[in-house]
Amino acid sequence: MNKSILIHSFAALVLLFLAGSCNKENDSGPGFDMIFQENFYIPPGLSPFETHHFFRENIQSRFQQYLVQHGKTEEDIESILLEQGSLTGQFGDAQLEFIQEISVRLYDGIDVSDYIEAGYRQPVPFDANNSIGLIPTLANTKRFLADNRYGIDVVLRIREIPQIESEVRLDLKFKATYK
Repeated sequence: MNKSILIHSFAALVLLFLAGSCNKENDSGPGFDMIFQENFYIPPGLSPFETHHFFRENIQSRFQQYLVQHGKTEEDIESILLEQGSLTGQFGDAQLEFIQEISVRLYDGIDVSDYIEAGYRQPVPFDANNSIGLIPTLANTKRFLADNRYGIDVVLRIREIPQIESEVRLDLKFKATYK
């Protein structure tokens, strides 16, 4: 009987621990989410011996709208970090395993050499199929996203020549945290 009580107590303790650790909202502190989506095409016939840049320029940040919506000022925001990101085939039929590495870089929309890498995936798994999850960096992107407009450079290195055109969507979820 004592063994049964010990096992049940241990199981209850493990469940409490797992339930308490699943709430990521509490881990990252108070703040709000900033969601961005950008669509673009990856053309067929790209060379695996080159690095390919897909620039998305003049993207509206909507930062001021987020501040008004949450009753905050720019000074209240300590950092804006990428929380989650992915590159996904638009129609669910893209085969993205030809991609070897991805880097998602934010810049001010003018000078592409002054950038911050917000997320990456290196190497991309061989069984990527239709979606590739990005690994967020710890880079604070506030200086770019606090402006009205910014740019994104999606940098791809590929392992084999893509045979068909792929329409993809870049999904980025940033977390603006308060001071």
